[in-house]
Amino acid sequence: MTGAAPKSSGLSLRTRFIISILLIEAVIMAVLIWNGSRIVLSTHQERLAETGRQTAELFSQAVSQNAVEEDFAALQELAQTCARGEIAYAVIADTRGKRLAQAGVPPETLQPGDAAVLPDPKRAVHPVSHPIVLAGRERGTVHIGLSTALMRDAIRKDRNQGIGIALAVMLVSTYVAFFLGTVLTKPLARLVEATRQIAAGRMDHRVSISSSDEIGLLADSFNRMADALQARQEEVASSYEELELTNEEIRTAYEQLENSQRELAQKNVSLVESEERYRNLVNSASEAIVVLDASYGAILEANPETERLTGRARDELMKMRLSDLLHAANPEEIVDAVRRAAEAGRGTIDRWPLVTKDGQTRICSISAVAIRHGGEPALLGVARDLTDQKAMEQRLIQTEKLSALGEMISGVAHEINNPLTGILGYSELLLENEDVSAAARRRIEVVHHEANRMKKIVQNLLAFARQSPAEKLPLDIGRVLQAALDLRAYEITVNNIALKTEIDPGLPAIMGDALQLEQVFLNLINNAYHAMLDRPESRVLTLAARPGRSRETVEVEVGDTGGGIAPQVLSRIFDPFFTTKKVGEGTGLGLSLSYGIVNQHGGEIRVESEVGKGTLFRVTLPAMRAPLPREEPAPAPPVPAATAAKKILIVDDEPTIIDLLTEVLKPRGHGVKWASDGRGALKILDRESFDVVISDIKMPGLSGRDLYEAIRSDSRRPGLPVAFITGDTVSEETRRFLEETRAPYLAKPFRPEDVLDLLRRLFPRG
Repeated sequence: MTGAAPKSSGLSLRTRFIISILLIEAVIMAVLIWNGSRIVLSTHQERLAETGRQTAELFSQAVSQNAVEEDFAALQELAQTCARGEIAYAVIADTRGKRLAQAGVPPETLQPGDAAVLPDPKRAVHPVSHPIVLAGRERGTVHIGLSTALMRDAIRKDRNQGIGIALAVMLVSTYVAFFLGTVLTKPLARLVEATRQIAAGRMDHRVSISSSDEIGLLADSFNRMADALQARQEEVASSYEELELTNEEIRTAYEQLENSQRELAQKNVSLVESEERYRNLVNSASEAIVVLDASYGAILEANPETERLTGRARDELMKMRLSDLLHAANPEEIVDAVRRAAEAGRGTIDRWPLVTKDGQTRICSISAVAIRHGGEPALLGVARDLTDQKAMEQRLIQTEKLSALGEMISGVAHEINNPLTGILGYSELLLENEDVSAAARRRIEVVHHEANRMKKIVQNLLAFARQSPAEKLPLDIGRVLQAALDLRAYEITVNNIALKTEIDPGLPAIMGDALQLEQVFLNLINNAYHAMLDRPESRVLTLAARPGRSRETVEVEVGDTGGGIAPQVLSRIFDPFFTTKKVGEGTGLGLSLSYGIVNQHGGEIRVESEVGKGTLFRVTLPAMRAPLPREEPAPAPPVPAATAAKKILIVDDEPTIIDLLTEVLKPRGHGVKWASDGRGALKILDRESFDVVISDIKMPGLSGRDLYEAIRSDSRRPGLPVAFITGDTVSEETRRFLEETRAPYLAKPFRPEDVLDLLRRLFPRG
């Protein structure tokens, strides 16, 4: 009996394999389609949700300012702009839920939408809400509705594409299943594993099958499907990254704006502090500082020192131009100087004097530099008051001029003194001669008088040169002034000039040289006299002498009603040889002499003049504290005793001086010999002995000084008296020599009696 054979199922292995493959593949495709649909759905939901959140946030920021300002037109425009594309509606509501603007088709009742909730594809619209926040306060809410239609279409499209791919794969699998065998198990396993990896979210996993059969095609189709899924996922991720980048840029821009605002605030604080420091520095400066407009010189700023210098308040200065302060014939010249300084960047304005509010004139130098003031071009000017400095310079210049003139006068006086000594001495000798007729005596007296006058003139010239010491004695300055007036009183009267004198009888005494001061007042009276000769009327000469303040000084004034002195000439009137008189009326030395004499007496001389009205000279001299001693009759001088006959050696290079001394000494019993220079004198001294040597100091060859040293160094002539004759007692060198040697001397021009007096001093016992 045989066993029954197994029943055949009626299906071949290939069929069963194909069926199995198809079943497996159907399962795989179902899983892939289901998983792909789930991934696609999730991806689209996240994209739509993120889009809604960002759109609502940006929309709330865009409408925040307009919502606060309740600009409904702008809000409506923004709502309409927003409600486009995927956004079905846009609503802007206030904090109470009142709709301020809306666009699209919003629902009647607004439900708050949570951006964190994923959209439901079954619903036509996905609502999203976001608060409107400005300055930390909630101002309202924006509501937007995102249409899910596009999302559903995309899901449907992706699902259909997946089904189509699955059907295509299954169709291909049916045709190739006949050619597959057990070798298909391994590739199919790999395909199943790849499906699991994709299902697990590893979208970069791919099936590695290199065959070109149906399994290879299936794997390739699978990989393409995975590529498509990965590409979609990367697109979503890229969109998200772009949104993140945009948000980061917005945050960066906001931070930069905040930093810029902080820097601007700090700069404003620094600017205020810098301006305060600048103002304090300018206000505390010891120099006058002004800020000028660069076009016309208008005063924009002025410090307190400028107020003090000009005598004007700051408010008054701010209404003026620089040309209002400076004195110029043409104010436009000052404006041009300001413009030139502004164009060059710097400059100095010093050609014009500054006139203060009380009418005083100050000499100023303004150093200007270009600046910006209030954003406009300007000049910063620093003004230095040079009035005192210029006055000092003028005094120094005047002193230098007088010194130079003094040297010249000294030389001239020295040359004049030699012939003047002869004239004065011989005229006096002639007057002593009783045989001279009366007519000749009168003529000789005129010569003698004029020689004495010339002697006084020379002495005044030397006093002016500060080289002849003044013989200062207590004086009544009123008497000196009256004596000077007496010399010109006749000319003043006959020329119809009214004389007005105001001499205080209680004037304090001064120490001075009456002859020199009389010369000063005579010069001033002469100037006043000449100034009024051309005036047809109103000729008044005023003389006044009064005590100064606290009786420490005496003031003498000499005034006239002449034509006055022009301002451009006033500064030069004390210059030597400067004169405005006609030829023959003056040499220009009178005021220079007066200036030197007054200075030598420790005083000062000033002048005030106004053109057309007259001139006033004021001399101020220091007063004595003690009163002027009373004058008592001087006792009669004793008759000098005659000096015993002496043997005298005269040494001089001027024959006139030798002859005069011989004429004076020989008749009185003295023996006289002479030499014309020092060497000749030494030769005579080697041969003869003498009681005294009278020598000139300055001679060609061996001078009187060298002769003195030779005599003192010679032991053969111990104690031989040496006296000197000089016309140069004014020079410092000669004066020092006479002081060191204590030698007696005669100053030219001298009188015969002076020679005899010299002998009496040398030989007091006869």
